[in-house]
Amino acid sequence: MNNMIVYMHPEKRFADPNNTNEMVELQIDSSLDFWKPEEIMLITNFPYEYHGVKSYVLDSSFICDFSPGDCRIDIIIHLLENGILKGVTWSHDVDAFQMYPVLPNLEKDAGFTTYGWNDKWNTGSFFFKPSSLDIFRWIREKLFETRTNEEIALKMLTDSNYKNINTRYEIMNSTYNVGMRCTRTVVHNSEKPIRVAHFPAYNYGVFCKYKPILTSRLTKLISDKFNFDEKPISLS
Repeated sequence: MNNMIVYMHPEKRFADPNNTNEMVELQIDSSLDFWKPEEIMLITNFPYEYHGVKSYVLDSSFICDFSPGDCRIDIIIHLLENGILKGVTWSHDVDAFQMYPVLPNLEKDAGFTTYGWNDKWNTGSFFFKPSSLDIFRWIREKLFETRTNEEIALKMLTDSNYKNINTRYEIMNSTYNVGMRCTRTVVHNSEKPIRVAHFPAYNYGVFCKYKPILTSRLTKLISDKFNFDEKPISLS
């Protein structure tokens, strides 16, 4: 299984709040509890190395001109077309932190998570097999046709059941992607334990909100990285 994180920026550095050097270091430190360094595929358009994890450098031409954050679809297509990704791949954002083993029994070609409080797709964490290549090509076509983003493009495809796409994916439980909106409701409806917490860990207020569902290990990593004081605040 592959652990894939994509981040590209025109300035060739980690350059926005959810993707700072500190956030990437935190992501790697937490990931190394579950993965070997060589299993973590951090894809960037600039060289980077931290604790044995080296970035897989691709050209900046993959950056989407109308939606820079949506370069991952083209990159997934490139990696699948060139046979670089084998088996199941977990793709997730820098601020989506694993807390327990992520080993879904993926029976179909892909597994997507929703936001948990509505049925919109949340592509901050999803799973796919090499057999999903055509699905990502469809997403790319719709993305460039509508000039929106990957989540909206995927929703358009699934709402219309384009080429019978709805038989090709599974809806993953929100335990794989607990985000910031309606967190209490999403946690309540998720399988336990919560496997992936998706939030801006550098934000002290949001960190306090998430603390009740975080593992002690991740709590310590975040507190140490951002010099947060320990304050028991309940989930709201």
